[in-house]
Amino acid sequence: QTVDRKMIGYERLEDIPTYLFKLVEDLVEIFFSESEKVKAALIMIFSDSIVDCYVDVKWVPLACCTITLIERLVEHQSRVGGETLVDCYNRTIKAGEKLYELCKRIYERHPDETQKVKDHMQGFLCDSMHLVMRVGDKKSFAEKTRILAEYDGPLNPRRVRRTDEEIWHMWRKENPTYIEQNPFACIYCGKFELENGGKKHNQCSACMNALYCSKKCQKSHWKQHKAGCKAISRSKNSTSR
Repeated sequence: QTVDRKMIGYERLEDIPTYLFKLVEDLVEIFFSESEKVKAALIMIFSDSIVDCYVDVKWVPLACCTITLIERLVEHQSRVGGETLVDCYNRTIKAGEKLYELCKRIYERHPDETQKVKDHMQGFLCDSMHLVMRVGDKKSFAEKTRILAEYDGPLNPRRVRRTDEEIWHMWRKENPTYIEQNPFACIYCGKFELENGGKKHNQCSACMNALYCSKKCQKSHWKQHKAGCKAISRSKNSTSR
């Protein structure tokens, strides 16, 4: 919460000291720890008894403070690009999604007492949705868009019934300014299109769910991408029959 208060003190993301982002990165790594003690602590923190304890706290629940920090880290890492952006996609967002589920349980169990929890959940979803869009992950983008459609906001609930591809193109068509200011990035190395000698990034031709700046990056990423690529491809083929 001390880190949270310090970050809130800065109106502009670029004014936040690097050491604060490093502290949040260290927090993210806790979710990937192999330590049995850390794993046991996480199980306890995510238990129903602890979920109920959060509501007894008079200030914003700890889970909300943490997901807010991760939300700001996502925004920072997506601007930096390169390996930092890739780490955001592979680790920061995954840690945030676990905290999102915790916040969701807090809100569902105590909706009248935890409106701020819902607000923080929505903030994280927005920033993580933008990041996965930039690396071409249409499936994750559409999933997050559908969840956001359940909140009160500008998103049209009818798009929930649309395909991932339709949601992707609709959102990009409706937000040209954002698209212009936030170029695509390679899902493997994090290079922005603007840094790619004027060349546009290419989609994976099989699943159409990942962007690459070069054939070399696509080949290097295949081991990591293979399972998800084949699953999405099979799903598309079965739907088209």
